[in-house]
Amino acid sequence: MAEIGIYTTITITMLSVAYPILLQVIARLDEKYASDHIVELFDEEREKKYFVIFLIFSIISVVIWSFKIEPIVQIEGINFLINNSASLLVITNTIILVVFFFLFLNKILIYYTPSKFIKYLIQEHNNDTSELKHFTALTDIFLLSIQKQNQSITHKISKFFYKSFEKEREKSINRPVEYPEAYYILVHKSVEELAILKNKRDYSLEYRTAGGFWLLGESKLYQISELTYSWLWQNILLAIEYEQDDLILHHWQTANQYFEYYLKNIQPECDFHERECKIKNSKIIEERNIERRRFLEFHFALGALLFYKNRVNCIRRIFNFTSSLPPKYELLPESMNEVFKLYYDFSDPYEMRHSWISKKYPFPQQSGLNSDAVIKKWISFYLAILFLRQYTIDPYLMDINPLEYPTIRKEKNRLIHGLDSFRRLVSDALNDRELMKNLELDFITEEWCLKNGKVYPVDFIDKLQQKL
Repeated sequence: MAEIGIYTTITITMLSVAYPILLQVIARLDEKYASDHIVELFDEEREKKYFVIFLIFSIISVVIWSFKIEPIVQIEGINFLINNSASLLVITNTIILVVFFFLFLNKILIYYTPSKFIKYLIQEHNNDTSELKHFTALTDIFLLSIQKQNQSITHKISKFFYKSFEKEREKSINRPVEYPEAYYILVHKSVEELAILKNKRDYSLEYRTAGGFWLLGESKLYQISELTYSWLWQNILLAIEYEQDDLILHHWQTANQYFEYYLKNIQPECDFHERECKIKNSKIIEERNIERRRFLEFHFALGALLFYKNRVNCIRRIFNFTSSLPPKYELLPESMNEVFKLYYDFSDPYEMRHSWISKKYPFPQQSGLNSDAVIKKWISFYLAILFLRQYTIDPYLMDINPLEYPTIRKEKNRLIHGLDSFRRLVSDALNDRELMKNLELDFITEEWCLKNGKVYPVDFIDKLQQKL
């Protein structure tokens, strides 16, 4: 077969020209996407592997053909194949090599065209959700698009992420939702990239990530796992580190809506037996109450963290946030009963729910044995501010009395002594006129209380102590 030369020329051309160019193209993938994951993903592509394999086979077949080895055996009927086996091997390998070259070239074009590449990654992820390598590659492209403020790509991928989080939540039936680690990392890194940006902010994306829509959902109640709470806290720490109060407000708004619509109290259902009401859904009510307490605890710790980091303006903004008329503040107490019960829980050294609180809510620059005491101190201070905030509540219904004395039925002696430290916290806050002004609480003075028939905050605590 004299025409075999054209096939050897193709193989040599692939080796000397096409292969080095393709290697250079692959090397530039890292520059284009700044992602090791994408480069590794490309290295695993079948087209690339088979192209390299058949390039090696083609070179080996050319070497064998060049030796012109005579056939060792002859078999009647297939002697033509035996006599020309080396040439046929070169031809076959070269044809397959050319086919995989074009397939490989097509795969390169997909990787270098963002719209095609995103669609390809989404399809591959949907075909196999057990491995998250395509999800991770999409994360890298997503983060790069945030950096470059390419909103068309950002919004296209974010729609896919929204559905992915929704599918993960739907898998969790009667158990707290725990996402794969890659999902939490996606949100955390997205919050960091958004926190770094100063101009041309994407508010819809901020709501989905920092706001917590992806992690909490916005259409149905799912149990929040401790792992999710931990990552939500890490996201808030990022927003505070970069002094992005807007990101914290996005979270507060989402949490307010979530608590109002999905974590609302469950009304008891009575099963009357001999004129006695037996509550038949008591278990569900208790489970909901536990979820509500856990959710509120998280946001009381958030308030304490904001004071610890001196984000007073952010505190004022969350105090003023409401989504209803007349105004209702879902994540803030409405009665003195709530304020003092919370203070009792957090200040009680025997309350096991708040032991090792630094593990749940780590504060920046706090570690070791003292960190629990420091965090509890700031939570107590936040509760003292919430106590003063009761003076701002306008009772729009007859049964709302924000300054009614709390009813304490247990552990009175311990609370009596605890009120001394609470009184000092309230007094310190009242004496900090700049703080009171920034929180819009500077109107609380002895003269104002006397004029409006209110008990001055310090006197309120003294009288409560006397009552107890």
